Amino acid sequence: MPSSLLSKWRGVGIALLLSCAVVVVLATASTSSARFSAQTDNQSNLFQAATMELTVDSGRQLFLDGTGLYPGLELENCIVVTYRGSLDDIDVRLSATRTAGTLDRFFDLDLEIGTGSLTDCSDFRTRGSLFSGTLADLEARHASYPTGLILAASISDGATVTVRASGRLQDTNDAQGVAGQFLATVEARQASGGTP
Repeated sequence: MPSSLLSKWRGVGIALLLSCAVVVVLATASTSSARFSAQTDNQSNLFQAATMELTVDSGRQLFLDGTGLYPGLELENCIVVTYRGSLDDIDVRLSATRTAGTLDRFFDLDLEIGTGSLTDCSDFRTRGSLFSGTLADLEARHASYPTGLILAASISDGATVTVRASGRLQDTNDAQGVAGQFLATVEARQASGGTP
């Protein structure tokens, strides 16, 4: 091959080699700097707990109390339960547990649900019976919230329910001089599956 032609091919080869090197360098440079970036902020995220308040208005102790009881003496009391809170779909239940004595075996108790705002029951209007039996039965069957008597189901803020309790000592000599004490609890919880 003539030397002039060889020189031309060498020149073309060198030019092609340099061009390829430039392309590789440019491709590498563009690949290493081609990075996408984006960011967003979600500010002012607020967490706040719901509120629940249960009030019981009663003229005396919750439900009934008394001393010097005798057969034929009827005790009566009304309680007004009010729910306030930011949660809806609330269940209110009553439970009872014996704390002292054994008089609960000899004391008959009736609980009714209804309307009325006076604790002396003078304006009470019944909507039905909640419980009828001895105080010992109430304690045995409804000792905690899960087994408690349902006073109101799926209520909302401002709802009110009234319960009338009436009771009497049984006519039996076994009750003479016997004392007893129990704890009645009214509790509100969000119903299963409720939504805030």
